[in-house]
Amino acid sequence: MSFTRVIGTQPPTDREIVVGCPHLEQPATGWDVLRETLWLPHPYFIPRGSFRDPPGPEGGTFITQDQRILEWKAGRPMVELISLGIANQDGKDYKIDGSASISEDFSLADWSYTIWRLAYPRVTKLWVSLVTPSLGAVNLPTVPPETFGLPVTPWGMTYVEPGNWSAGGWIAESRTPQQLPGSKACLVTDTWLYDPGYSDRDGAPRSVIYL
Repeated sequence: MSFTRVIGTQPPTDREIVVGCPHLEQPATGWDVLRETLWLPHPYFIPRGSFRDPPGPEGGTFITQDQRILEWKAGRPMVELISLGIANQDGKDYKIDGSASISEDFSLADWSYTIWRLAYPRVTKLWVSLVTPSLGAVNLPTVPPETFGLPVTPWGMTYVEPGNWSAGGWIAESRTPQQLPGSKACLVTDTWLYDPGYSDRDGAPRSVIYL
């Protein structure tokens, strides 16, 4: 793409003119945002769904979504272009986080004991797919790119004794692709669930603590 960063005396006719430096917002959670100020030949010169390059050497994937006209110069619009995506950081083209907790069930308090149920650990990954991703990845035994100290083992079953099997490991739990207008690209949220593994698979309490 041909452009210049200096506004001359001639308005743009067949190319964009970049004004100032692009601004890249990288919140700790959620999608990154690229903001550019451009002098364009006309308001629709850069269509929604176009790919944009973020500043810096590491790169990333950003897709144009919104723009607003700031002012007009020489009959040409000066616009703020807003693109969503993920900037590469430390060699990673995704964002990831994990969670784990223990929930307490008080419904049996009248029986003088409390049941603690383990809420399975989960890992969430945000990434950009250049095509509409398949939803068939859900329910497959796969391992997330980072496991936060948990074993790097896909979900599987192990024979213990006749009529008794243990099962545990990682399994893909959900995939939510948000297809961006004007493009086949999607902002994708994937989650994995980690089953710690128990020989008892009938839903009985995992452990009991007497009060």
